[in-house]
Amino acid sequence: MRNFRGWWYHFSTYRNPPTEEGFFMYYDRIMSVPYAASVFNFTGDATLKRPYLASFVGNTVYPEYRKEIADQCRKAMQTNGDCFLGATDRSKALKSSHQLYVNSTFFFCPAGDSGPRKALFDGLAANSIPVIFDETSFDLQYPYYFGPNPRDYSIFMNSTVDMMGQLRAIPPSRIVELQTNINSIRASIAYLPSRQEKDASWKILTQLEEYKNNNYSFPDRWANISEYKCLERKCRFA
Repeated sequence: MRNFRGWWYHFSTYRNPPTEEGFFMYYDRIMSVPYAASVFNFTGDATLKRPYLASFVGNTVYPEYRKEIADQCRKAMQTNGDCFLGATDRSKALKSSHQLYVNSTFFFCPAGDSGPRKALFDGLAANSIPVIFDETSFDLQYPYYFGPNPRDYSIFMNSTVDMMGQLRAIPPSRIVELQTNINSIRASIAYLPSRQEKDASWKILTQLEEYKNNNYSFPDRWANISEYKCLERKCRFA
């Protein structure tokens, strides 16, 4: 069974994560909200061709396949010039992330210590397309923001074999479709100063209203799901 403790840690006030059984006892009272992006919200042409096909920024320690992502990106940068490898040191990553995402069509978004990762929202703020490897990073954690069709806003890879080749094989029409879809929902996952748009704060208040009207519980996001996809294997809940 996958370790859901990171989810509880990020989205609750408990300092000590409970057991998996404890998580499922209370998960209908846990609300998933977007991380606040550290980059400026993109304001240009969402479908304009970008200098790099893909990019990656972040450490290469865990999960282990992060090193494969970095190695393949570095090789692509040397041979084709179509992948940009940003800082792999956490203290330096923030400085390079904005220009990296703005200039990349796709960005590799492996799981962090838990499924969700803040970089997901940094990349989306720049209207870059996330490449995910674990459904807990996107699909299951944020159904209110990306459901019911999370592949309308992301690419899922279940193999690290020739990742750049997999991206190069995606038709340009599909890329434009993904960019347009992301552009249409970026306001709803950002915390904007203007009160004229229905941003993430508005979505949170809407969720809380539904929570109240649903007898103080959230809809079952795992209804009828006994397994979910993650890199190169099937991950079961039990």
